[in-house]
Amino acid sequence: QAGASDYLVKAQLRSDSLERSIRFAIQRKRAAALAAFEQARLAAFGAEIGLLLTRRDSLESILAGCAKAMLQYLNASMAQVLTYDARKKVFEVRATAGLEGKAAPGRLPKIKLDLDSLSQGKPVLIKQLLQDERVGQHEWVRHQGLVSYVAYPLVLEEKLVGLMAVFSSQPLTEQIGQEMGSVANGISLCIERKRSEEALDASEVKYRTVVESIKEVIFQMDEFGHWTFLNPAWTAVTGFEVKQTLGTFFLEYLHEEDREHNSHIFLQLIQRALEYCRYETRFLTKNGKVRWVEIYAQLTHNPDGTLLGVSGSLTDITERKLAE
Repeated sequence: QAGASDYLVKAQLRSDSLERSIRFAIQRKRAAALAAFEQARLAAFGAEIGLLLTRRDSLESILAGCAKAMLQYLNASMAQVLTYDARKKVFEVRATAGLEGKAAPGRLPKIKLDLDSLSQGKPVLIKQLLQDERVGQHEWVRHQGLVSYVAYPLVLEEKLVGLMAVFSSQPLTEQIGQEMGSVANGISLCIERKRSEEALDASEVKYRTVVESIKEVIFQMDEFGHWTFLNPAWTAVTGFEVKQTLGTFFLEYLHEEDREHNSHIFLQLIQRALEYCRYETRFLTKNGKVRWVEIYAQLTHNPDGTLLGVSGSLTDITERKLAE
């Protein structure tokens, strides 16, 4: 009806108004279709990244998927995800999709970035790569037909953890930075979570290496006196395999004459009459021999303060006792 009023004047049809109205209607329909397409593209991009971040894969695998999604949905020629090493103050490329396969990594364009600006969460937009002094390898950039670059910082709790970056053969605008920003927080959280897991794994490996290399037996028992952890020194001292020992009752490995005394001390610990103890006793080896052992034991608790059991060490003092 609104269009009709433009060209129906006094019951006469005006051709110029009709043409203008038709053109306007077509343009409006195209704009609506483009807006719907862009909305669907951005939604698909967010959904793809969200799915990747829920997977229990390695950080490299997850970030590789993120780079591929950036390449696909952001109309990029090359996409990268980098992590930031705060100690070295450098970015490390963790995933690349796109042009990497066409050139050695050393020939990829280097971009000089302002760390202070990135730490404040400010994205970087370079509309013309060949005209910007922050860009290196101009010849390679020209050969690949790259035009624009956008980098979006990955910041978590005011700490710079990484960077999302795309190169494009088409001019880019601030809008792509907003699109990258829509998934940046999720990727930042993933990087920090994986880093924490890696640090914990490394710490556990280091701890286990130390525990397994020392000569003293390191042990843990539950509140009922069953072994729950033993390091390899247990086998060296007693001859019993660790795997077969776990879950068995600790008194089974003690000299019969010492069992009542050990049982009494264990009950005192469990009843919290003692917080720790140190004393000497006799263990029986797999081949029936006696080994003198100095026991140090203490209570262990869960984070909520409830009793977990007893832990400590067993030191073989047989040679010293024989010398005495």
